[in-house]
Amino acid sequence: MTNKTDVLVIYFSVSGNTKRAAEEIARKTGADVIKLNPEVPYPSDYSALTAVAKKQLDQHELPALANQKIDLAAYNVVFIGYPAWWAQPPMLFHTFFKSVRFTGQEVIPFMTSVSSKVEESVPVLEKLLQGDTELLAGLTANSPKQIDAFLKAEGLIRE
Repeated sequence: MTNKTDVLVIYFSVSGNTKRAAEEIARKTGADVIKLNPEVPYPSDYSALTAVAKKQLDQHELPALANQKIDLAAYNVVFIGYPAWWAQPPMLFHTFFKSVRFTGQEVIPFMTSVSSKVEESVPVLEKLLQGDTELLAGLTANSPKQIDAFLKAEGLIRE
């Protein structure tokens, strides 16, 4: 793990679970936080949401981001947080990865899911990453206990 201290948390959340995990990571690491927002919000109804998300996945649709271009140059560690949709990041992250260039950052994925593990989504992230970067194993961040254990093991908790 790096000794550098500039940390960023980028996340997307619909239900609030990933938002809570992102805020916990940011609080414990002193990170800046950016929430990714789709240009067209996802439906709040679960059935409608899953229909839209599944269609995007099946048809490789890339939803537009509402965020302006995100500059990663000031950061050495970038946490990428998302809910697992079919054991991978939402298609919004495909759009995000096409819009940024990583240059020497360590990327740490974290996801929230009751049925999937972060390891299942890593192959997708490996394909999406561009540039000179290191993708770390990451964590399934369903609880503060899981987050604490990971951050302590990686030496990222700021006192």
